[in-house]
Amino acid sequence: MSADPAPLIPPEELNGFLLVHAALRKGGRDLLAATDRFGAGPNDPAVLVRLWGFYSRGLRQHHEGEDGIIYPLVTSRRPDFADVEADMRSEHHTVDELLAAADAAFAALGTDPRPARANDAHAVLAELTEALDDHLVHEETAALPVVAMAISEREMTKIEKGFLREVPRRDLGLLLAALDATTKEHPELHLPPVPKPALVLLSLVWRRRYAKLVAQATT
Repeated sequence: MSADPAPLIPPEELNGFLLVHAALRKGGRDLLAATDRFGAGPNDPAVLVRLWGFYSRGLRQHHEGEDGIIYPLVTSRRPDFADVEADMRSEHHTVDELLAAADAAFAALGTDPRPARANDAHAVLAELTEALDDHLVHEETAALPVVAMAISEREMTKIEKGFLREVPRRDLGLLLAALDATTKEHPELHLPPVPKPALVLLSLVWRRRYAKLVAQATT
């Protein structure tokens, strides 16, 4: 029996995109598992609400970075990309509407931690993750190949460093830990360039803190 082929290593310009996409898919699965199991044990709604808040802020920042910086830059260099950019913005809007509905559902769960509220959050989250996955697949096939042609590796590294600087301090450690956890499932991907002190904190603190948060929410 032959071994599975090694996953293809993407162009460096797309590593950050694909890593974030994989992390968003994984984070959505974790939240679905957490809302599905809520009430089966001594669950703390504050933990689940915190995990949701981290996830939703990261998803919004990802879309805002694409709409505000990446896609306008690509269209300025490749005018034929304008229709794809319009499609991506429309899909982002759909996802953002579901994000708002999920925000409300998780806020209700935080103040009224009954299984029925968790069921509501789970239902909205299922819609969100389905719409998000459809969008990510479309983006990966229609948009990212053009992004890789229009933006150089050096430019993308600079842009990604700017995105990291905009991450709220309360989320930075969790973000790096979530991305790091995703690389374990996707060895073809790697962490973006981060300062060495942050890598030390990831090893000593953040990796363990993120794993504990997910475990508390999902078990």
